[in-house]
Amino acid sequence: MLPKEKQMDVLEAFDLTKSQRAAAQLVGVDHHTVARLVAGRSAGQSQAEQVCPPSVAEPFCDKISEWIERSGGRVRADVVHDKLAAMGYTGSPRTTRRVVAVMKETHRHDHHRIYKPWVTEPGMWLQYDFGAGPVVSGGQDGSVLRLAGLEPPAVRHQHAGLRDELLSPRGLRGTSPTNPVEILV
Repeated sequence: MLPKEKQMDVLEAFDLTKSQRAAAQLVGVDHHTVARLVAGRSAGQSQAEQVCPPSVAEPFCDKISEWIERSGGRVRADVVHDKLAAMGYTGSPRTTRRVVAVMKETHRHDHHRIYKPWVTEPGMWLQYDFGAGPVVSGGQDGSVLRLAGLEPPAVRHQHAGLRDELLSPRGLRGTSPTNPVEILV
């Protein structure tokens, strides 16, 4: 079973070359696959009909879908097969595994967690950093570096060079341990 995008690529390659073998070589599939897709298109079949031939599991798809939904996509295919066999299913365990795999992939696709990183808007969120600075002029109390600013994350890297320069012993000359360095960006 090819994804829909790959099927479209196969049909486009066939339309371009008018040869099943050349289209198969361009797309990287077998020429028999190209022939099947082209024959299905000329017969007026939709791509969904071409991809999913009738199966003995079709009458039980609603029940399988219900079990996958109730288990959160964790039900095993052998358990599904045993339950279906008790309901009168005559298909093989291999067919059940294939059907359950496709339906679980669909469930996973429909219920996946979308990762959206938190991107700060310029001037909207205060970003701050506290850190103990180096010992200045041999003092026992280290200086305290306070960084705060309303800035986008892209600008943060530009200020890192300034912070590193100020943290170096050469950058803090003239300060004393009793006078911590404060930088407000």
